[in-house]
Amino acid sequence: MTSLLDKFNMGENSAQTICRKIEAHETATIEGGSPAKRRRSSKSSSGQQAQLLKASRTYHYTLTASIRTRRHSDGASAQSCSRRVLQTLLSHTIDLDIENCMFTICWQIVEKIGVVLPLNLGQVLKDCAQKRDIMITNHLDVDRETGKHVLTAVMNGGGLTSRWADNPFLKQLQQLARFMRWLSCSLLPDVYHHCREIEHRKFPEASTFFFMWSAVEDQILAAWTDFVMELQVTHLSLHWDGIRLQADLPCDTEEFCNRCSDYIHMKTGFLVNIREKKHFYFRDFIAARCESVEDARVADDTLLQNGNCIPCALSHCLDEAGEFVTSVCDATSASNVSALRR
Repeated sequence: MTSLLDKFNMGENSAQTICRKIEAHETATIEGGSPAKRRRSSKSSSGQQAQLLKASRTYHYTLTASIRTRRHSDGASAQSCSRRVLQTLLSHTIDLDIENCMFTICWQIVEKIGVVLPLNLGQVLKDCAQKRDIMITNHLDVDRETGKHVLTAVMNGGGLTSRWADNPFLKQLQQLARFMRWLSCSLLPDVYHHCREIEHRKFPEASTFFFMWSAVEDQILAAWTDFVMELQVTHLSLHWDGIRLQADLPCDTEEFCNRCSDYIHMKTGFLVNIREKKHFYFRDFIAARCESVEDARVADDTLLQNGNCIPCALSHCLDEAGEFVTSVCDATSASNVSALRR
């Protein structure tokens, strides 16, 4: 399994590859001297020259002979970069995606083809599609991001860890996932047999389920990009269940997302919620919840000594910091004496 560090390194390598390609393109453009291929310059808000480079990318489907799937970019592109890299590389764009994509699409597929799910599984699917956050709070009692990961993993065929082994809701979700895999293989037998022939697909039933709903996802994305291309677009990249966009929007971002949803519904018959995703660094979260204070006095001058910056900061965050400050400033404490020696 790929670790977070490996994913970060892969994203960084992709960004470096893109930078090298840009540098090579600039060098070739300057040496070639073709006016049509030179970079265009425009004034930024700071008065400096902002260099814009036109580039295009092509995309391909994974299973071209069997079914349309997610479109993967050819070569280095924004799609192959991690969100951390894109936060810096494409800071001038907005990140739009389909909220709760998999469950939303699966619920509407079941509704459209008129399948009656056994037991209470239909309600489980509907709740995950329409009230996912409530389900996470009521049945998992974890934070939203952790809950999203757990629900997605189980729906895609993942087993229950010891922490969740006795969770009745997740057991129902496992039954739902099993039914959806059966449904997918019944609707797409050619795709299922094709997946069985691919050696690295160890779970062809789960792969078939993925290809079923991601085919609809790509139809939605196709309609969405048609709508977006009516604007004066300066950047558009595809990111599976979303896009990155820089364009002259005719309204604010929230209203634009609503218009995108309406157009997608009109063209595909699927109702999805488009929203902007905002990515923050840890310091951004802190800044959003803090107020600037010029005179931040401390309860004990010991907190101002070298090496005590973290305890000093924590003392300002705690409503009742007396006991904490006392423990940090206790010169007789063995742990404090040891920390001071280091």
